[in-house]
Amino acid sequence: MAYIPRNPYFSEFSFGYAVTEDLVGAAGAGVTIAPVFPSLIEEGNRGYDVMIGRPGIPLFLQFKLAHCMKRGTARETKAGLLTPPFYRMYLRCGAISNQHSLLLDLERDGNEVYYVAPGFHRTQDLDDAYQRHQVWNRSFHLRPTQIGDLDSSDHHVSFHLPGTWHVFSDKQRRSGETPQPQEWLKTIQARLKSGDIRPVSAQLQKLDHSIMKIFRERKDEIIEWKPVSVDRLETDLRPIQRVSYLARIFFDCQFMIATETAS
Repeated sequence: MAYIPRNPYFSEFSFGYAVTEDLVGAAGAGVTIAPVFPSLIEEGNRGYDVMIGRPGIPLFLQFKLAHCMKRGTARETKAGLLTPPFYRMYLRCGAISNQHSLLLDLERDGNEVYYVAPGFHRTQDLDDAYQRHQVWNRSFHLRPTQIGDLDSSDHHVSFHLPGTWHVFSDKQRRSGETPQPQEWLKTIQARLKSGDIRPVSAQLQKLDHSIMKIFRERKDEIIEWKPVSVDRLETDLRPIQRVSYLARIFFDCQFMIATETAS
């Protein structure tokens, strides 16, 4: 088993909350990014009806923790690839929870999917980034397809922010340049201003079909999901509720919608 340092000092839930809060304001980039919660849709929150009636980009974010590696004995350092300190983001690729494979399916079906991990590990750093609205700008993000297909052995992504990233396992290794978090928001803003983005409501049928197709094909791989009724999901939930519910509970990621900030 690989050495895993005793950090970070905050939870995945705390980090995910901080990223979500940060993106809701979108750092003044002219973009409004809002999480979609099934309960609020069910309660008839008018804000969701307004949001999905506007051009938007559906997003799926999987929040991960990152462990700070400080030792010169780390395999990345011995291989001459990264000098400490750097961070490791561990992936779930095993037979019990092959989350990475599910996220690959989701992205390969035409969806915007990202891993998001902090480029810090101390509680005071999370608090400082949150207070300054810089949580996203101090975080690492990567598409599952940039990592690619992985077997069921242990895998992790090591990175400097900014700098390079490397996927490590016993059999595989691939590398790339760490994306700049600020550029991601600019890209989202440019896409929204292009005039080529349809209202979210017009995208929901395809998005719902995409999510349900993967769910039908993969749910029996997970013991807890075998007894879940597909028919009941289709009859009891509206498409946007179903997408949000399955994103959170089955794919373990947050469904969000990016729209251009209203004038």
